[in-house]
Amino acid sequence: IDGYTRVPLTLTLLEQYSPAAETQDRLPSSEIPTLLPIDYIGMTVTEVSELLGGDFLYGADWYIGVAKSFYYADHRVPLRFYFLDPEYIGIADGSEEIIFVEYTPVEDDGIDEIASGISAFATYDQLSALGYEGNFYSGDMEWLRDMNETGLYQIQYSPSVSISFYWFDNDDPHSTPVENVMISSYW
Repeated sequence: IDGYTRVPLTLTLLEQYSPAAETQDRLPSSEIPTLLPIDYIGMTVTEVSELLGGDFLYGADWYIGVAKSFYYADHRVPLRFYFLDPEYIGIADGSEEIIFVEYTPVEDDGIDEIASGISAFATYDQLSALGYEGNFYSGDMEWLRDMNETGLYQIQYSPSVSISFYWFDNDDPHSTPVENVMISSYW
């Protein structure tokens, strides 16, 4: 016993742990890649860490019961990334694929498009004019009112990706820019 060296332990809370955090430093803002939110779909947690840094935080809540999110507290990208976590581990090992990307448009955050040709600040009328197949649900539907949503427009962007646009708090989707966007892969 006397031969062992005593060293102080450094503990990291499970909710703050990220696999690449120990090896990745924060990227200077000039080096953050300019990707559209849709470009992250299908990347792994490790690939996002390599691009943006491993110092992300995990979200406290679960989405659709089995997806866990992570985000950057400094908002280097104003996005929340979701990966499947059906075992409820609460953290990623790095190989998990990004299946959802959530974005709330803000005019000065540097994101002008969700995907190529789709404005981050579009109204329902502008989005429907783009010609994508989609479904629009208006706020007069009870299930939307229960979630405080005024409108939901879901389009099929590609065979493997859908985009859902949300309006809240009685805003008119026909004249008000979208308030929240969820990009998802079909899984």
